[in-house]
Amino acid sequence: MIFDGRGQVGAGLYAFVVASVVDQQDVDALLRALHRARSQRDGDLHVQCGALNYACLDALRVFVGVAEQLALAGRALVLVGLSPYFRQVFRVTGWDRLPGLAFADAGVATTPAAVAEAPSPNDQQAT
Repeated sequence: MIFDGRGQVGAGLYAFVVASVVDQQDVDALLRALHRARSQRDGDLHVQCGALNYACLDALRVFVGVAEQLALAGRALVLVGLSPYFRQVFRVTGWDRLPGLAFADAGVATTPAAVAEAPSPNDQQAT
């Protein structure tokens, strides 16, 4: 797992970048990083996940747990650039409907309104 520090996209800064592989041995480090970012930042917490290739189920649960905590404070965890595969996992589990968890495509404005209005093309329901 790689935490690449902070990068800037548009007008907002990412809390950090998660890249490569988040395996079982990385779960505690991911949780600590998210808690640290949550305590050091106001508003929604944006995490760039575009280079995330693999995440174990416990890592995904960390994202969900932090999102639930942020929701209690009227905030959200915004996962930016998450691959269609991971978006599908969140959709199948129903986690994509949890308050406090949002998704944004890389390069798209990530204000709460823009996140709500900018679904991924892969989010469309088959009819």
